[in-house]
Amino acid sequence: MGLLDTEVAKWKRAFGLLGGIPKTFKNNPRNAETIDAVFGLGGLLPGIGDVSSAIESKYRFGQGDTLGGLLAGAGVLPLIPNVAGMFIGKGAKTWDAVKASQAIKMEAKGIDPRTIWKETGNWKAPDGKWRQEIPDNEITLKNIPIAKDWETFFKEKEINKYGRRGAQVSEMKGDSFSAFKKFRADAEKEFNDHNKTHRNINEILHHEALINSYPELEKTSVMWNPNIGKSGEYSRGTISFGDATNESGLKSLFGHELQHAVQQREGFARGGSPEAMRSFLAPDPSLQSAYSQAELNDAYRRLAGEAEARLTQSRMPMTMDERLATPPWTMYDVPEAQQIVRFGDGAQSLLKQNTLLGY
Repeated sequence: MGLLDTEVAKWKRAFGLLGGIPKTFKNNPRNAETIDAVFGLGGLLPGIGDVSSAIESKYRFGQGDTLGGLLAGAGVLPLIPNVAGMFIGKGAKTWDAVKASQAIKMEAKGIDPRTIWKETGNWKAPDGKWRQEIPDNEITLKNIPIAKDWETFFKEKEINKYGRRGAQVSEMKGDSFSAFKKFRADAEKEFNDHNKTHRNINEILHHEALINSYPELEKTSVMWNPNIGKSGEYSRGTISFGDATNESGLKSLFGHELQHAVQQREGFARGGSPEAMRSFLAPDPSLQSAYSQAELNDAYRRLAGEAEARLTQSRMPMTMDERLATPPWTMYDVPEAQQIVRFGDGAQSLLKQNTLLGY
């Protein structure tokens, strides 16, 4: 369950929790359902507990601070805004409209962006649209492609199970042969599940916070293409990736490309590709050849959508305290004034030379 459930859900969880808090929290203070229930209970009382209280409470429970979590859920502690990693907009189901409204009012009063960020967890990007962050520290991968051919993969598994000589199939009879056939079938299934060329993103990546925000992204298509190396691309609802030998690098790549998916849904400034910059920089086809590859790469790098996607990657390893102390815009690798704000369609790619990949 997410933080922005309906009021009905809050009442149900709250009443279900009455009389059970001490035992439940003693056994497992970080249990997600229990924490959600406390959030709902705080929301029942006028002036006590809200979405922001829930966020602060969840953070304190995550740190092992049970008392602080309970007090925060009741709305009696200073709040930490909902900050984390990937940037979302007002179309997200987890968008905190209350904090967004507060940020807009603060801006109208001339309050500086850093204070707005610290108090509301909202900031305005170069495209003029407000952003919030969602957690990305719990992203996990599964069924990662196996960078081996079938023969090598199976031989290693066979040696691991049967020893250096491998399975002596000619000597097997009855149950031992049946066991070997099952062993081989299981290995084939494992190899095929990992090495699918096409799959939905939920078959390779688990990002609960993102799917809670944009449920439709669970159907995002993913294509594995070993021939593109360490590059990645988001185009027409499909994420393409190549090298899968580095798990942290692959997580970073997915973070980058999923940020492009959010940009498309929210109408944020978009990314692109170096080659697409020819027509952007020179609408007249006769002038497009005047731009060198280095100039196209530089223009691509300065796209606001690409700068934001790289920003998502660079904030992935940060702790909550680090995020609070470091507003997103202070970490851009291209100054805001130098970014190219571009709206519209087109393939958005991650160049293999991008050092933020983690390879």
